[in-house]
Amino acid sequence: LGGGGTPAVHNHELAESPEAFSSYRSANLALYKDRIIAMWRAGTRPGQIISNIREEGGEVHFGPQDIQNLLSVCRREELAGRTPIEWLYEVSFPFNQSIARLA
Repeated sequence: LGGGGTPAVHNHELAESPEAFSSYRSANLALYKDRIIAMWRAGTRPGQIISNIREEGGEVHFGPQDIQNLLSVCRREELAGRTPIEWLYEVSFPFNQSIARLA
């Protein structure tokens, strides 16, 4: 009920497309997660990733921002609480990390 006991009026049209719901987009995005990450690591931009998946016959129900959000989560997981420079140092100089652990 709205204010004063009157029935509430919806202030917008109901969504006709399932893509309007983030849960639907997230579920569809999860189907392509590994391929998206692989293409991104190869230097492919989110818009092109979507085009590539469609050309391969995939049903894409997400947008470039959804891909950006996925990649952001992946980067945070990969950093595991480290700063980007700490991560780079560990990846670039694994020998130095081994020596530091021995000391």
